[in-house]
Amino acid sequence: MEDRDRENRIRERAHQIWEREGGGEGNQERHWEQATREIDAENAAAGEGDDGKTGSTGSASGL
Repeated sequence: MEDRDRENRIRERAHQIWEREGGGEGNQERHWEQATREIDAENAAAGEGDDGKTGSTGSASGL
């Protein structure tokens, strides 16, 4: 995943968090940080690194 794709996913997730909490002002930084943690955890679970690429073998299963 490219950096731009990651940032877009984080932005969308932060917006979802904001909506889930009823909208309103403030908490943008907290929403962004929470969204970043969630997206990065999803990427790690999918075998993607910070650069959005799979592991060194290029295979998620490593077989």
